[in-house]
Amino acid sequence: MHSQVYYVFLFAASKQLAGKSVTLEDIQAADPYLYSSCKQILEMDADFIDSDALGLTFVREVDELGHRKVVELCSGGKNLVVNSKNREKFLLPATLIVINDIAAYIFGFFFGRTPLIKLSPKKTWEGFIGASISTIISAFLLANVMGRSKWLTCPRKDLTTGWLDCDPGPLFKPEPYSLSGWIPHWFPWQEITILPVQGHALCLGLFASIIAPFGGFFASGFKRAFKIKDFGDSIPGHGGITDRMDCQMVMAVFAYIYHQSFVVPQNLSVEMILDQIFMNLSFDEQQALYRRLGEILQQGFQSHS
Repeated sequence: MHSQVYYVFLFAASKQLAGKSVTLEDIQAADPYLYSSCKQILEMDADFIDSDALGLTFVREVDELGHRKVVELCSGGKNLVVNSKNREKFLLPATLIVINDIAAYIFGFFFGRTPLIKLSPKKTWEGFIGASISTIISAFLLANVMGRSKWLTCPRKDLTTGWLDCDPGPLFKPEPYSLSGWIPHWFPWQEITILPVQGHALCLGLFASIIAPFGGFFASGFKRAFKIKDFGDSIPGHGGITDRMDCQMVMAVFAYIYHQSFVVPQNLSVEMILDQIFMNLSFDEQQALYRRLGEILQQGFQSHS
């Protein structure tokens, strides 16, 4: 197994150094079984895989007008899947945490004078404030760079390294904004273009700079309890890989909730509304709703006649 992995890695690296594309056919000789499985998967339609083919459905039985019915607990659950089209939305929050950590270290090292919290003696207010400003600015700029990259907003359907091209959606389409009322007339730039995703990035940057560091404070208290400075020493001045992940836990939860609440479009349908009615209302309440809807519709018919 190790020789097969080494062969595939060495062959792929050699082709990349030669300026050639790496394809699925390159692993056929090393592992024919893996090649056969991957080939079948890659021949599937990417949009179909992302939306319907792979996923979990959670159901429960509810009382529907006196009868038992099985309904989905999360209808439209396909929006909860991390698929090939939304990788940028998860790469940005993780990057902001890294930027905040590095900026806090730099500002604290050069300007730090006032201790921030006893659990982590080296953290200072100067580092915290400097990192907050740097993270928010970086979030706004990074969202613009990532949002314009086809590699981060378009799905990849094979193992080649060719250019990608797709319609990334309204979040990544530039919108012009006039600055005529904010800046002098002699200023050369009277209009700027901003991606809608940059507004969401500011919220992520604000959280990453103010709230997410508390994950690091918790990790610091955990390390102090075991009388250790860092979880590792692979990154000089920062500790180990685990030390870089302490704030990611808090950020990951917030990014998921924010994405579902404010980014994913809430497309309501008759089926989704009915499912909510059947799950949350008793049989008597469903009958009362039925009568009330009948009265409203009757009034509507009379007003149009």
